[in-house]
Amino acid sequence: MRKLARQTLICIDPGHAKNTPGKRAGNPVFYEYEGNRRVARKLRTLLERAGFRVMYSCDLNNPNDLSLEGRARAARNAGADLFISIHTNAVNDTSVRGTETFIHTNSKASEDVARAVQDCLVKAIGQRNRGVKRANFGVLRNTYQHMLSILTEADFFTNPTARQWMFQESFDYAYAQAVAQGVCDYYKVEYPSDVIESKPVQDKTPVPEPIVTEDVGAAIVRVKANELWVYNKPDWNARYFTVKKDEAFTVMKELMVNDHKMYQLKSGLFITANTKYVELDGRVEAVSKNPATGTTSQSIRPYPGYPIRLTSPQMRDTNGRTDIQAVQRAVKVNPDGWYGPISERAVRNYQTRQGLIVDGIVGPQTWNHMF
Repeated sequence: MRKLARQTLICIDPGHAKNTPGKRAGNPVFYEYEGNRRVARKLRTLLERAGFRVMYSCDLNNPNDLSLEGRARAARNAGADLFISIHTNAVNDTSVRGTETFIHTNSKASEDVARAVQDCLVKAIGQRNRGVKRANFGVLRNTYQHMLSILTEADFFTNPTARQWMFQESFDYAYAQAVAQGVCDYYKVEYPSDVIESKPVQDKTPVPEPIVTEDVGAAIVRVKANELWVYNKPDWNARYFTVKKDEAFTVMKELMVNDHKMYQLKSGLFITANTKYVELDGRVEAVSKNPATGTTSQSIRPYPGYPIRLTSPQMRDTNGRTDIQAVQRAVKVNPDGWYGPISERAVRNYQTRQGLIVDGIVGPQTWNHMF
């Protein structure tokens, strides 16, 4: 049973600090930790106005980083009910944009609040919905067994257009308001009515449907050594900076460099694969809930590339395809692989219940809502 807002303690975790490696980009330089702390302060104000009790995981006035365990310990010691880690994202490809929310690999309880926040973030930021995902990130690993725990990545500061917006206060408001709205939706609390909605100061394009992203299924590598070099190319002499124990990174592939294994990271950097110094620590997986059945799977079923509709003769699954059967199971009719009047009527009922366009056609919007 969910607590009342006045009984609920929320711990806001503004990710990183001034000297966290790699969490900066551009000229002038955008420091992720500064943006995270600005959003955290605005989020606290909104949540407190909604009636929640709020704390921070670390001292926002201290530019020095607090360890991931230290942040989690602060939340555990205070008896927090929800842990929200605020971040913006980075990747080597500067064209990438999008919004994603993480829960721990083994967490079940946190999925609903993650979905509520992710839905609001996608609407506010107006970029690609990269989905709710699972990962073994340190702050999630150290909190999920004690409280609800999520980590948000609003957009990519490595993208020049996104970064330009992140320098503006309107981004901080949009981010904070979206997270606060998602939390209020989850706890069924009225969002503060006196909040002035912030309008994004940027060119917005239509929000695409959720997709399977390139990092789903990738392994997470965690540092075991107290300190370890990261390299800017697959060369043992190309030392770039050091990372510390328990930092975790997404692995894109493994390669051999002078008879020793190296991991190429999602960021485009490289790290040793020697198990004396690092260990593989889970995988990044998409979390997809079927609204029709309430069941959860570990992957998003991709849209087949064509609409499923009533035709004469009836559409049917052929050559090993199971797209129509998947739809039939989602709307709870006999999965015979034939899309006839019964299936169409069931899809229309589903579209009505979910607030979608009611046409009996399983196009991209209906498909992605189902899967």
